[in-house]
Amino acid sequence: MKVNPSIGQADSTGVNAPAPTPPTSMWRWLVVAAALCTCAYMALGVNWKTTFSMLGNIGFAWPLLLLPFFLGMAFATQAWRVTLACLQRPTGFFPLLRLRVMAEAILLTIPGGGLFVEGVKPFWIHRRMGVPLPQGAASVAIVKGYTAQAEGVYVLLAFVVAHSSWMAIMTRSQGGTARIWLLLPALGVVLFVGGTALLQTMRGAAVVKWLHSAFGRLPVRRLRRWGAEREQGFALAGASFLDFFAPVNRRSRQFVFLLCLGHWLTEALETFLILHFLNVSLSFSDAFLIEALLSTLRVAAFFLPGGLGAVELGALILLSHFGVANPTETTAALVFAKRTREVFLIVISVALALVRRSSASTLRHSKLDHPQSPPAASCDTQRQPRALFACGSLNQPQMQEISEPMGAP
Repeated sequence: MKVNPSIGQADSTGVNAPAPTPPTSMWRWLVVAAALCTCAYMALGVNWKTTFSMLGNIGFAWPLLLLPFFLGMAFATQAWRVTLACLQRPTGFFPLLRLRVMAEAILLTIPGGGLFVEGVKPFWIHRRMGVPLPQGAASVAIVKGYTAQAEGVYVLLAFVVAHSSWMAIMTRSQGGTARIWLLLPALGVVLFVGGTALLQTMRGAAVVKWLHSAFGRLPVRRLRRWGAEREQGFALAGASFLDFFAPVNRRSRQFVFLLCLGHWLTEALETFLILHFLNVSLSFSDAFLIEALLSTLRVAAFFLPGGLGAVELGALILLSHFGVANPTETTAALVFAKRTREVFLIVISVALALVRRSSASTLRHSKLDHPQSPPAASCDTQRQPRALFACGSLNQPQMQEISEPMGAP
């Protein structure tokens, strides 16, 4: 009996049984369910009347809270654009920004969205902007390396700026809590060293050579053949890394790093503005340190959509350590403001996708309703022979009969 492998195994009745759910997918959704339960448990202890009273203090300043986010998106988009320009693949700012917004929306809505988004970005810019896949993958990897490196500097800078608050918290804390606060700056060191090491492997295209050779050593024949067939693609990716790290692009590399650092700093600005409009008495340095740690926590919880649950719990712990009054209600108000911005981003992304689909559908129907006429034949194909040479008096009448329909004189 023939079985469709895409559906599942056939049972005794000859009907294809549904394919079993992959264990990885099951565990992923179990983790999301646990995060939702954590948020629900925290919500039970919130005095929502106080929370909504704090949110009411924002008033007409809600649009102002969106400015740091869009500024950060602009920084991240320009970093990607400068990287592509160094690879001789200049792109427009707004088309790339649209892709960046859609990628951020996917990252916030599905478990493990960060890994998925980084994997599909090269396909997006290949399909919509004509960037070859190897160069697109190289640009994504380069920006990722600089993003990690800039985040490390961002975390270390937060501890420097908020040094007095950090020392005060360690003085008030006891035992294991104090030791944890003492070790937190190591997160910045790990991120900076990791990003630097990733960029260093790209500098001489060593990572590409290693990947290509690794495919050749795999025990699966199909994967070995896949790597052999894409030898030119690996070579183009390696050449892209060499082009980007060429001495002539030194200033561009510095600019990309500063843009990535600016992207992280806008998140601290957003947190400070939200806390300021909520009438929470925290300085910019304190908000800087809180957001730096929350950003690190969000990156570590990449398997959760938008760091759901982890960010809420982390914000509650941090605000409590900073001595904020009503930390539970303040956490709820802070997270509500941030999640509202994320919902707004998702709505914008869906709208952009619908507009693009509608435009593509309209263009398709227009081509069907008004098909283009075939191209006119060239002069060479229209030209008819004007002379026919015949030798001999015996063949002359037959040659004349042939030449007259052809228009020969």
